[in-house]
Amino acid sequence: MIGFSGLWVASTLLAQRAFAGRNLVPRNGTETYATGLLHESMDWMDMYYDSERGYLFRLDAAALTHDTRSSVWYAAGLLARNEADDIEQAVRIVKNVIGGQFKNESEQW
Repeated sequence: MIGFSGLWVASTLLAQRAFAGRNLVPRNGTETYATGLLHESMDWMDMYYDSERGYLFRLDAAALTHDTRSSVWYAAGLLARNEADDIEQAVRIVKNVIGGQFKNESEQW
């Protein structure tokens, strides 16, 4: 299992934030469509975000359970969108997922 230090996570997220605001040179309008798709997808996933727990609810479950994989994808989207408290929520999600990892290699699940 790979372990990540808090400093590594923070520096990676800071680098993402620094490059998220770069200006793209419009070539054929794809950037506009991609940005629109990002915002539409994020608006949809925002409805499934549990801000109390810092995870995305599982989309295919009958009960309200959380899903780590979709939560991490949501965190990547938050970094790309970079509005309001998106960065802070992305950091929270990543820390939650890393904190929940199995760390004892002798006890493989």
